[in-house]
Amino acid sequence: MRAIVTGQIGVDKKPYLKDATALSGERGEKIDTFHVGDMMYAEAADVRSGRILDLPISRLNSLRRAAFKDIIA
Repeated sequence: MRAIVTGQIGVDKKPYLKDATALSGERGEKIDTFHVGDMMYAEAADVRSGRILDLPISRLNSLRRAAFKDIIA
């Protein structure tokens, strides 16, 4: 199953998704969870935590594209 969840920064999506993933596993349905922001930071090792949105939009778009390519693959 795939679900796409979006939301503003700082609304604590990760704990919610962790709980939802665990619950689905208990019910026999596996959900893979991908955190796009974490994937973008992994791709941009030179960017300090909390500063990724300060990057030029062209670089942000490239990082997002790379993250989504990994998710789709």
